[in-house]
Amino acid sequence: VDTVAKVGEEAGRNAALYGQGLLPKTHTILLRRGRNVAGLVPQEIVPGEPATLYLRVSEPFARAKVHVAGIYEKNHVGLRPAEMVEIRLPPEATAELPPNPEVWVEGEPV
Repeated sequence: VDTVAKVGEEAGRNAALYGQGLLPKTHTILLRRGRNVAGLVPQEIVPGEPATLYLRVSEPFARAKVHVAGIYEKNHVGLRPAEMVEIRLPPEATAELPPNPEVWVEGEPV
């Protein structure tokens, strides 16, 4: 619940800024949900800026590896669709993202 509330607050704050025309006009990269990812927020990020991604898997995994377009790879244990996975990307990682990057999960389903 805490993660969902945090994401909701950030989305609301950005929507208000967008509505007031206060968000900077910058180039963004659209993220794509890949294999075994049921949900992913945000859908776009600014290259060269830090980003926190949240995803939900489409099925339970006993062990899994989460990938973000070749710039992030981490092993996880016990992923479940009801729980958010948080991925923090530093500015240098987002600067290296290819066009149209994909986020995916591969592993051993439960």
